[in-house]
Amino acid sequence: MHHDTRVCEDKRWRAHCSDDVTWHNSQAHPVTISKDPSSPWPFAPPGPYVVPAHGTLNCNILLGLPPNDYNYSVNDCPIEIKNTPKTVIIS
Repeated sequence: MHHDTRVCEDKRWRAHCSDDVTWHNSQAHPVTISKDPSSPWPFAPPGPYVVPAHGTLNCNILLGLPPNDYNYSVNDCPIEIKNTPKTVIIS
């Protein structure tokens, strides 16, 4: 399955192992996605990722992850949007 995920705006979203993800950055500057210290990194390839201003970046959900909530960090979102943590729910 494919997911179009808004880097700053999407706080919790669902996916399955090996799903494709396209990150969308609506900001006028790059935004960084990185490992949250409280959680394993759920994406392939390894991060961190820098999503360009008004751009996209592609990755996948790792194979073999047990069902769980996986947090990741996002930096450089607008102050009115909470930067981190964000969560992908693997089922």
